[in-house]
Amino acid sequence: MHTYLTQGQNLTLASSIITFCILLTYLIYAIHPSTNLIQPPLDTDIKYNSSLTTQLPRPTTKPIQEEPTVPLACQNVDYQWLASDRYYWDGWVSKTMFMSPDGSYTEANVKISSGESICIVVLLGPIPASSMISPRKRFGPSDSIVMKAVGKQSKIEINLHQSPERSNVYFASITLFHPDTFYLQSVTEYRSYFWETPIYHAYRPFSFRSINRLVVMPAESKKTILLPCDASRSEHLQGSWRTNTRLNHIHNPEAGVASVNEEYTFVPDLCYRPFGRRPTDECPRFQAIHVWGDDHIKRNLKALEDPLWCEGGPKVNLDCVCNNEDNNANGSHWENNPNVPLVLNSSTVGITSFYYNKLGSITLKDWREEITLQASLLPQANVVILGLGNIDIGLSRMLPSQFNASFYDVLTHMVKQVYPHQTIIVKAPQYFGNGVLQNSAWNAGRSVAFSIVVEQAVHSMGDRVLLWNVRQLGMQDMTCSFAGTAYTKSNLVPLENELLSSLVCMHK
Repeated sequence: MHTYLTQGQNLTLASSIITFCILLTYLIYAIHPSTNLIQPPLDTDIKYNSSLTTQLPRPTTKPIQEEPTVPLACQNVDYQWLASDRYYWDGWVSKTMFMSPDGSYTEANVKISSGESICIVVLLGPIPASSMISPRKRFGPSDSIVMKAVGKQSKIEINLHQSPERSNVYFASITLFHPDTFYLQSVTEYRSYFWETPIYHAYRPFSFRSINRLVVMPAESKKTILLPCDASRSEHLQGSWRTNTRLNHIHNPEAGVASVNEEYTFVPDLCYRPFGRRPTDECPRFQAIHVWGDDHIKRNLKALEDPLWCEGGPKVNLDCVCNNEDNNANGSHWENNPNVPLVLNSSTVGITSFYYNKLGSITLKDWREEITLQASLLPQANVVILGLGNIDIGLSRMLPSQFNASFYDVLTHMVKQVYPHQTIIVKAPQYFGNGVLQNSAWNAGRSVAFSIVVEQAVHSMGDRVLLWNVRQLGMQDMTCSFAGTAYTKSNLVPLENELLSSLVCMHK
């Protein structure tokens, strides 16, 4: 005997099925809002024209996720035990610590002598939405963590590496050269690659401190002759931000200091640089320099033009400190006309002209034809400076992998077609630190990922292409997120220019 539904019952059943589907879709979105069942494709509305790609073969890139080389100080750490132990860690609340010099776990304060290295470990709680992580290629670790070692006289930003054994374990080795007592201050901003598309994920940072402290004691005094800093060597960009009060007390002229803000001064660990030179002071053969980039790199040129740019004491205009504005509302000629150079005249080496050419997003527009045309209208360049990525980081629907494709196309075009013989200096995207900007996708994880794209591209291009790694100088205190911009404070710009001076003058 068959049971037949009336027309009304059929309508009720259909309505129930539709309601169930809607509820199921809502639950999926609540669990993982970035799923493609809800959101439109990330590359929607992207206007980038890749028609020239077939003419310019893209170079082979490095692997996206290389396993980090475990530093000596961390080689004896048992990451599996740390992550699985439930006597010292409950497995839920994030935890960070200084390990003992032999790599063993301790909750007591750790002591080392200045110049020695120590391992740092971070343990994160359960991985959210791990089954929803897509298998596509990615740049950077899955979790966005901002960490610094804070002492009484100095601060040090720390770059963490994700353990290949346990994805919720991070480590780093740091070497400290100045006696002090440090604790670790950490902020976890996003998990499970949510930093890639922050538009779909709420910003819920979690702050935590280390369970112990590190005491750095004075080492046996010995005379060390420091070499001049070379900005092309990453180890020469390592250092600490030291309090000005402490520096005035123990200032060592051989250490060299750089840009000073109201509290801290950057001191390199392993080199000496006679700061104060402009990139043209000792480079007589560089008469014409072509500059391509966004407003971040224009601030560098402003500081070259006027060493007192944006200096005015405590009442200086915040739009100047944390933006691209100054007292001249109309800007200089070179800012608005790429055919009019910024001219620097040195009494020792003559005149150097900077031709500034503004570029916007390279993922929304293909600039290669315009670059070729504009370069042909300018005097032949001796050196080329390129600064890209900051605008694209802020685009909420733009993935690092999309920027990677566009950046390789642009850089390859400049290296092989436009400037086949010149030295090309590529400025890394800015350090950002923790926090978010309204109506923008800027966050620490994206800043790291886009910087990795630029660094890998530079290293694949050969010796003529150099990395201007301003991001290595980053510190949260020097960022402008409090003012709603992705710029660094203006008093860091002269230090960035010192790195540029090193790259231009020491690699002529």
